[in-house]
This record gives sequence, structure tokens and C-alpha cells, in this order.
Amino acid sequence: MLSEGSYAKHRKRTVQRLQEAGGRVEQWLKRCGCELPMAYEGGMFIWARLPAGVNGEQLAQEALKHSMVLAPGALFGYDPANRDSMRFNVAHTDEPRAQRLFESLLAKAARA
Repeated sequence: MLSEGSYAKHRKRTVQRLQEAGGRVEQWLKRCGCELPMAYEGGMFIWARLPAGVNGEQLAQEALKHSMVLAPGALFGYDPANRDSMRFNVAHTDEPRAQRLFESLLAKAARA
């Protein structure tokens, strides 16, 4: 595999697919009303600030009731400013079913 170069090809395809998914997720998050503190430049994760009044920890707790695992910013260090932040896994979030559920939970949280 290594000597034939198939790993390098596989890695290149995987990185390309991840980049494409990241672009889609970035645009979707913006449509959801989230702010991105920095443009997506690659990688597995995108950080976003949730719409005003939405608490990331509470949103994550509600998501767990629906078997969805979210990563609120508070998991990555205690800072009150992180309460409205969320880290999104690009590959998992680039799924229509996950997006619909998140949109529904986000709308419910915004009304609360």
C-alpha cells in the first residue's frame, strides 16, 4: 500500500472530501445564524458562535435526548465567553439528517 502510493492517493482524496464538506458546513452554519470567528481553512472541525441567547451547554444537553452529541465550547476550557460557542465535526455535520435535527433544536432553543 505504501510502496504503491495508494495511501498517498487515499489521503489526498480524504483531505479533498473533508475540504469540500467543510465549505458546505461553513455555509450551512451561517444560514443557521451562527457566526464563524474565522474562515474554515481545512481540518476536521469548525468553531461557531451560536445565535444570541442560545446556550451551547443547554443545546448539547437537549441534543443528547435525540442521540446527537454536540461539543459546546465550555468543554474546551472554562470561559464564560464560550457558553455560546460550539465545535462542529465537519464530517458528521455534513449530513442532512444531522443538520435538520440541529436546526430544529436551535430553533427551539432560540424560542426559550
